[in-house]
Amino acid sequence: MSDDFFWAKHQLIFRHHGDYNVKNLENEYQEWKNLDKKVKEDSFTHENFLLIYEWLRTHPNFWKENVHGDRVFWETAHMNLNFMDIYPTSSETSGKIEWWAEGGYHVLDDTDVPYATTYYHDIALDCGGNTYEQAVLNFAKNVWLQTHGMLKDKEARRDAIFERWAKDSGCESD
Repeated sequence: MSDDFFWAKHQLIFRHHGDYNVKNLENEYQEWKNLDKKVKEDSFTHENFLLIYEWLRTHPNFWKENVHGDRVFWETAHMNLNFMDIYPTSSETSGKIEWWAEGGYHVLDDTDVPYATTYYHDIALDCGGNTYEQAVLNFAKNVWLQTHGMLKDKEARRDAIFERWAKDSGCESD
């Protein structure tokens, strides 16, 4: 199939169809896979910041599905890392400014989680750093560790917090 260009109310509209859109998703995924081959556990350094930033920015776990009627669009790269919040905070122990990063993966079916219409906050990924760059690197490393099954301790703490919250609020799961 092909792309359509047409005018509507004085603006040019561009629409992808069928095979072309699927091919773009395949290309985006292959680009990320090529980056992923370069990322190892010891890659999360300031010297590799641009590689890590690009790897995180294009990570498929953060791709966002947008449904408009019978059409589906995918956001596959996020220029501003909109799946995470990074903000400065004051350290309680040292009084110095630190950067805190928190975020989570895209919720594909948000009907079960109506309050999380785009992404959910996975506290197992939470981390901080002395600089903005270090906070991004630490968050990206947590994503890498979790993807490789190496973040079990933080995931267990997260699950315990949610279980305690569910019990305290009367929302226990089966």
